Amino acid sequence: MIKKRIGIGVAFVLIMGGIYWFYLAKPTSFPSKEELIVELNDVDPYLDASVIQDTLVLDERHVLVPFISDTDDYGLSYWIWNKHKWRVAMISSRGTPMVWKIDPADPSTYHFVWNMHPEDKMTTMDYFLLRDRSFRITSDGAGSQKETYYPKIQLRTTVSLNESYGAMKLTEEWVECI
Repeated sequence: MIKKRIGIGVAFVLIMGGIYWFYLAKPTSFPSKEELIVELNDVDPYLDASVIQDTLVLDERHVLVPFISDTDDYGLSYWIWNKHKWRVAMISSRGTPMVWKIDPADPSTYHFVWNMHPEDKMTTMDYFLLRDRSFRITSDGAGSQKETYYPKIQLRTTVSLNESYGAMKLTEEWVECI
């Protein structure tokens, strides 16, 4: 009986230790630029990443890494701390502007990201949040109706391109609208 309790106690401690190790432990240091290049080219052998421009830490578990390939493409790699290791979540061989939704359910974690080729000679970018006006009527099944009007939204944010790459958190106004 005592051996059974000790066995259950040891199993509980091992399970809790595993949960902590894989899901709750703080991230270790981020890989070096050389290690990043090797990992990127292992994930996508046709990528030919050759220069890591920077590492942009968005939070303690998410890092954006802009890079340049041998074919002079300016791309982005998205890194996530997952199961006790830094892992590539996505690679974009073209650094076209987009929104990285770190937590899709929480707009306050969204970031604009980009890595534009200097030959494009862009000095600023404008992002727009657009929504057409609409109207909706819902019924609760008991005969009462709820009418909802959604006004048109048009918000603009201008980003200065001091560097060819970057990341910018959405403004509070955008987060509130989303």
